[in-house]
Amino acid sequence: MINQVVQDYRWLVFIDNDTMKDHRLALEELSKNYDPLEILLVAHEEEMVLYLDMIIRKQNSSHYILSRLDNDDAVHENFISTIQRVLQPENFKI
Repeated sequence: MINQVVQDYRWLVFIDNDTMKDHRLALEELSKNYDPLEILLVAHEEEMVLYLDMIIRKQNSSHYILSRLDNDDAVHENFISTIQRVLQPENFKI
């Protein structure tokens, strides 16, 4: 995700409270130098959903694009730009 062509996005990384300390510290160190990245510790998936709901309610945006990636997933450097281009609000109706 760090090598994305477009950097206009927010990358929330939810990690379990039981994640090994060295893994957590490595992610936290990475987030210090990479603005879109935010590391969040959660106890369970329901806590993640509550946190996402809180974030969305606080933001002043007309739309959101969410995706779920696991730690073994890989994405192309144009992943974000492609999604943002295809999912422009004027291109779809609810």
